Amino acid sequence: MEYAFLLKDNENFHFLRYEDLVENPHGQLGLITDFLGVPKFPENHFERGILDRNGDVWQANSSFDLHDSFISKRPRMMYENTLNTEEIAYTEAVCELELTWLNYEFQKKNNAVETIKSFKDYGLGEVQHLPSGFSSDEIHINTEIKRLSEFKDFYSAPQTRC
Repeated sequence: MEYAFLLKDNENFHFLRYEDLVENPHGQLGLITDFLGVPKFPENHFERGILDRNGDVWQANSSFDLHDSFISKRPRMMYENTLNTEEIAYTEAVCELELTWLNYEFQKKNNAVETIKSFKDYGLGEVQHLPSGFSSDEIHINTEIKRLSEFKDFYSAPQTRC
């Protein structure tokens, strides 16, 4: 996110939220073609889906196994079925500054510092490079709280358009 923020005023950078792409794919693709200075896609260009370089229908290579050949909305809110309420609140707390800057809605706006302090990552098994209890470890709690404090001014203005 820092890269997007730092590059937001660079004339050679175009930022696009996934949600904006899936909600308005043709409009967003039009913004991309404008940015690149290439012709817009014809109105019916994607009727058969996205075609590969051989003209065959491209098969999505998503981990979601969507079997789509265009931009799918289905993965958009999948996290709600995967994460519990506490995990969502923790993720929103840790990413609060970035989510706010990008104008994302919070499921429930909580006190970020208190949420980070009280979160327990129950059930998280050992994964490569991430020991269980990582998020509940005092060092990592303090690191996240310090990051929120240090970056508050960095992301002070809400995002309007990159």
